[in-house]
Amino acid sequence: MLVAITNILLTRRCNLNCPQCKITRNYPNSPYRLPRKELDWKEWFEFITSLKQTQFHTIYGGEPLLYDGIEDLICSLNSKGIPYTIISNGLLLDQLKVVPYGLSLSCDGTWNNMDVSNKRRSEMAFELLPLWKQKGVKDAVAVFTTNALNYKVVKDVVRHFSHHRVVTEVTLLDQPKSEYYDFADTWDNGNLIKIPEDEFNLLMDELSEMKRNGFLIHNNLEFFELAKMYGRTDNYICKEPWRVLTVDCDGSLRLCYRIKGLETPKYTIWDLMNGKDEEIKRAMMTDHKNLCRGCNWNCIMMAETNADFEGHGLRRDLWYG
Repeated sequence: MLVAITNILLTRRCNLNCPQCKITRNYPNSPYRLPRKELDWKEWFEFITSLKQTQFHTIYGGEPLLYDGIEDLICSLNSKGIPYTIISNGLLLDQLKVVPYGLSLSCDGTWNNMDVSNKRRSEMAFELLPLWKQKGVKDAVAVFTTNALNYKVVKDVVRHFSHHRVVTEVTLLDQPKSEYYDFADTWDNGNLIKIPEDEFNLLMDELSEMKRNGFLIHNNLEFFELAKMYGRTDNYICKEPWRVLTVDCDGSLRLCYRIKGLETPKYTIWDLMNGKDEEIKRAMMTDHKNLCRGCNWNCIMMAETNADFEGHGLRRDLWYG
């Protein structure tokens, strides 16, 4: 089974309680419960190194810096020259004693009545990403999740990080489609539908113009037109979910980054390593047919400008061809 990218949910524990995120808790009507077990870092390392053809690994949470053995995992991956990124809220970075290959920090700007911890998270990213790039991080990325409260500052955020030669990843707020989606949550204040339609379309037009001028890269220019039609509801359907393989903290497979699934979690990384490829594909396609309602995950846009793409070249080729 050809896996191009992995998303590894290292832990569901987090030191924040963001209103739009459900990663640490279930929906009331969820058909499954959150896993309690977390794999040892050596098990993750064995799994990652077994995927010979996989080109990039995304390690997230929860907050991955809460994971026991995170420094051991980082050092082991570094020693093998394996490209990966750690997606963090940044609040625990001062405790990290090793430099990861890639570091992605959440930076959503600030708005009125934003809670203190989330405001601090965003403000810290402005300072920390340039600092850690100087420390040797090759793949430094600011993750800007667009919502109804921050969409007017996206260009300013991109401009700031581009000045510091840091790439900005711009995406849309995830909207859950059913109780099977366990990452995003309906967030009334930030719901994209609250952006006036003409302003949302203008934002897409501006991003499209930035794309034409080489300021943004994206897998297709047509996305911006699709986003104007579907960007606040559905806009993407995945055809081969195993190409971007997502794994929960206990080693069970997930349909995707957003949906845990019903059939897919019956399989684990050990099943994959033992050659049960076709069974896993069938389970994923069953869950895809029954549970997937489309999502905004493919709406990623990355700021290019004069940023140093030594570490981003691989990622750019993976996402955008």
